[in-house]
Amino acid sequence: MSEKNHQQIYIIGHNSFQNEIISNFIYNELGVKCTIDRNIASIQNIKNGNVEHNILLMVDTACVDPDKIQGDLEEKNNREVIIHFPTALFNMDHGTALEAEALRCGVKGFFYTNDTKELFLKGIQAIFDGQLWVSRDVLARCILDDTDHSISHKISSLTNGKSGNNDLTRRELEIIAMITIGAKNAEIAYKLCISPHTVKTHLYNVFKKINVADRLQAALWAAKNL
Repeated sequence: MSEKNHQQIYIIGHNSFQNEIISNFIYNELGVKCTIDRNIASIQNIKNGNVEHNILLMVDTACVDPDKIQGDLEEKNNREVIIHFPTALFNMDHGTALEAEALRCGVKGFFYTNDTKELFLKGIQAIFDGQLWVSRDVLARCILDDTDHSISHKISSLTNGKSGNNDLTRRELEIIAMITIGAKNAEIAYKLCISPHTVKTHLYNVFKKINVADRLQAALWAAKNL
């Protein structure tokens, strides 16, 4: 496969042998060059430079304490890198609290230990294409589950001005939370006891207020802001 000159992956982790294999596999299958490094901070200089590549960071979570991973993601310099370059976590276990916390830090995707190689490659290309590679179940737990940060608390915080909400109403926040997990207009209408036409009107207002063009972009906005 021909090399994709404008795409590059940085694989972050301490298992050099494993990461070398992954690097070669990605290059052979997708034609994307990979660079292996040991920590996110090493990418800081790239962020500050003149970057012509479409760069994806892939951070290995195997055998690393989730609290340490979360701390690394929240560290100021690392956070700036993650905001600047799309970032994914790999070697993940399903159903961990790290998923929701990583999304809040700006991570764009997760790859799990039981993923097939086809799914792995599909996810990489999806993130390069600007998509969020996260299952609906994870988004649902992150945004709607009534856990430590219930949707009611999030909406209250936003409507009280504790976070930038682009002047979204409570109803609009409820709707954007639902489209993030893939709910269709009819489902939203049924759940909120309003008409599908009213849902369309709310969505038009939401897209205009947060300056997005479609549901996918709205979901990405919600993952960062709710």
